Amino acid sequence: MDVKKMSRKKATVNKTHELYRGKLFSFFTEDVTLPNGTRTEIATVRHPGSTGIVPLFDDGTIAMVSQ
Repeated sequence: MDVKKMSRKKATVNKTHELYRGKLFSFFTEDVTLPNGTRTEIATVRHPGSTGIVPLFDDGTIAMVSQ
């Protein structure tokens, strides 16, 4: 898969629900419509000052590491 030719369309957030808000992080679920029209729910941890990197390989796969 040629990453440079991938579509840059974004998902549309239909609804956001905050499940937890603490001093260090917040946890949200979001009802989203993906660029291909599929509707799904995603879960997100928001932590100000943190960074995440997701390696994307040429074949379209990603690497995930469990800590």
